[in-house]
Amino acid sequence: MDAGLAAVLGAVAGAVATFGATFVTGRTSRDQAQFAAKVEHVRQRREGRELAYRGFVSAAAKVRDLYLDEVWGGQTPGAFVAAVSDVIGRWGGSGWASAKSRC
Repeated sequence: MDAGLAAVLGAVAGAVATFGATFVTGRTSRDQAQFAAKVEHVRQRREGRELAYRGFVSAAAKVRDLYLDEVWGGQTPGAFVAAVSDVIGRWGGSGWASAKSRC
């Protein structure tokens, strides 16, 4: 085999190896980007649900506290109902509706 043919074959082998490495690297990068996008999507959905759940638990805790104040604090039933209605109105108007739309 003469030197010219060896050089051409070496160049072809190098080009094929470079193309193969580039293809594998591009494919891996694409797969990683798709995985990152899926993870971000799941995180955003979870965040919206978490916000809704936190709002609900916060409002339920306030109602529970108001109920305990009513039972143990000597509050009148009318004051308790008014306070609960106020808490539910504030929570329903700002927290739940906006958080529900993100789920």
